[in-house]
Amino acid sequence: MGRNNEDEYVTYTIVTCQESTTAPGDFAKLKIKRFRGGSAKDWLKWSMKFKSLAIRKGWGADQLTVQLLTLIDGDLSREVERIASESSEKGHTFEGFYREIGLLLVPADYSEDLDEELWTLTKRRDETVQRCSARLRELAQMYTKLPQDAQTLSENQLCRYFRRAMPTNWQDKLAFCEISCETVTELAMYFERLERRERQNGRERQNGQGKNGERGQGRRDQQRPFNDRNNRRDRRNQRGHHDSHENRPHRRTVTDNKKQNDRHDDTGMWCKFHKTKSHNSSECFALKKQRE
Repeated sequence: MGRNNEDEYVTYTIVTCQESTTAPGDFAKLKIKRFRGGSAKDWLKWSMKFKSLAIRKGWGADQLTVQLLTLIDGDLSREVERIASESSEKGHTFEGFYREIGLLLVPADYSEDLDEELWTLTKRRDETVQRCSARLRELAQMYTKLPQDAQTLSENQLCRYFRRAMPTNWQDKLAFCEISCETVTELAMYFERLERRERQNGRERQNGQGKNGERGQGRRDQQRPFNDRNNRRDRRNQRGHHDSHENRPHRRTVTDNKKQNDRHDDTGMWCKFHKTKSHNSSECFALKKQRE
């Protein structure tokens, strides 16, 4: 056994292939985190890793006790050492000693919490079918490791929980096609096909929107020069129309003045006040009155 990051982890060497006369042995390293206390779920998860390590290392009862005391750290270690001492005095097996630790860390009614988690298990939006299946398996394994009321869930029960965890439209498709899936593995394979199909359809929709956006931008770019020409022509027309209205009163004034001058030239008389040629301004009574 070697130590790696002694404060957190312990690394074990495992023989994966025995040495022979024709080939050298093969080894692998397995790292496990020290347990320093936590929730009931934390203990159950760690317990599964420890049991798996014990099987791969082939530890006997005495080795199991020694290694467990090595891996449990912190304030919890003193309590575990006390339980180990009492179990040894009473002649308990390692399994009895291990169960006492579980009763210390896992509430007696924790099976009800696991029931609730299994019943409300739902595939998250950002979660794959494979990951959801792994969560289901983990909860089922925790059930078997309970120090009290432990049981093994049947494959039929696991299938019911797994179907309920999937999106409703996937459940409807499964019921409609009437495919018989008797294991969680078979269900996972079916739902993974739906998952891949939805991802593919989503990518196709995104690609289609991108192409439509490019085509629309291209049409707008093509129309822009034409629209610019139309806008310039409209502005010129508006300026011409505005100028014609401004010039029109001036032209009328020039014409009127010309007519007035013509009238004055014809008769030799013109009253600036009354704008008439019946008399001259010098003879106009109104102008005289105004001057007085």
